[in-house]
Amino acid sequence: MLHVGAGARTGKQIRGRTTIGIVEDADNQTAFNGEFAYKTGRFFSTAEYFWMTDEQENPADGPDIDSHGFHAQAGYMILPRRLEAGFLFSQITPDSDVDDAELTELRGVVGYYWQAHNLKLQADAGQLRYAANFDALSVRARQGL
Repeated sequence: MLHVGAGARTGKQIRGRTTIGIVEDADNQTAFNGEFAYKTGRFFSTAEYFWMTDEQENPADGPDIDSHGFHAQAGYMILPRRLEAGFLFSQITPDSDVDDAELTELRGVVGYYWQAHNLKLQADAGQLRYAANFDALSVRARQGL
């Protein structure tokens, strides 16, 4: 199985991303993504890249916040239909105008399936890494992370 997709959206910012108290004339947001998934036999992988621009006009003018990021994930069924192991790697740049402010995630995962996804046990372990200037990001750029 091979899946390739693309998405786009524009308009007012989604709930939780607007400035507190702003209910009229919320700032605009534009986002695009490209995605990919592949599955064969015991192997599965997926990846996505996104770009987003948050306008800053209400309640005060400011520069638009441009962000981008990606994730890549792969898994392998060690015991067919029972035991799966995999990994996830992702990186988000919440504001491309702030150097060295990325959020990076690396995670290993394992899953045991008794009745497919209806009865399973999953666990993961990993690390989140905040780059040196992450604390220099505006509150608005860190929303949703």
